Amino acid sequence: MNGFVYPRLDSATAMELIFLFRKKGTLRPAFVNKNAKPVEVGTVVTEEILRSVREIVLEAVLPWSKGPVPVSQVAEWDRLVGRALHDSMQIVPSDASHAGPWSFVTLVLLPDVAAKRFPDLHEDRLIGTYRNTFRRCWWRHHIFGDLELPKGTAPLGEDELVNIFERSKMARDHRLARVLAHEILAYEGRDRSKYARALTRSVRAQTGPLLIDALSDDQVRQLVGTHAATVAAGSGASGTVAASPRSVGAPKKVRSKRPRKKVRE
Repeated sequence: MNGFVYPRLDSATAMELIFLFRKKGTLRPAFVNKNAKPVEVGTVVTEEILRSVREIVLEAVLPWSKGPVPVSQVAEWDRLVGRALHDSMQIVPSDASHAGPWSFVTLVLLPDVAAKRFPDLHEDRLIGTYRNTFRRCWWRHHIFGDLELPKGTAPLGEDELVNIFERSKMARDHRLARVLAHEILAYEGRDRSKYARALTRSVRAQTGPLLIDALSDDQVRQLVGTHAATVAAGSGASGTVAASPRSVGAPKKVRSKRPRKKVRE
């Protein structure tokens, strides 16, 4: 797959920049950092592309240029930023799996944009790990694209997305992540966030005994659909969640037939 590799900011330099960020309250955006080096294999992104990425992201967040993003609008912000990054960065997915490029994007290229989304400047949002401001948005768009929302349906909220993406076994299988997202969006009951937690927990229990990668697309849909129906049925008036159903291919538990030890009197 064609694409670019990005400069990687090491964790020590990232922490120094975070310290300055908090001390000054701002960081001046830049296109280079003397301590940021890309991997040796691949086409290195040019400054022209970096400038274009910044311009496209700034255009996407223009409605929120005057202050922090209101809580009611964070899902829309994340969606638009994810699309802007994915369309403009052209980053190689294997490079996007590392923390270094996202630390560079957040603390060098787009620190002012990150501060609007997370003004508390928590290091989890600035260093390029899974909860990074921009990494999470890019990966969500990379896997979901522009999800079609049923009429009158709210976009996936942060808690719902976290349940999918911070569970590595589920996030690694893009088919499974997409099917889970569609099932959550299709839910018409109350407290969708609670339903999403229960559904992802139920499906996650099967990622151990089942080799999801070996399932066909139809089997993945059947697996998630079975769990979704059971969880929804158990989330009635009481709000309780039904026990996880035994899905296709799940191994049966074998009870030990060893005789019980006699207890001496």
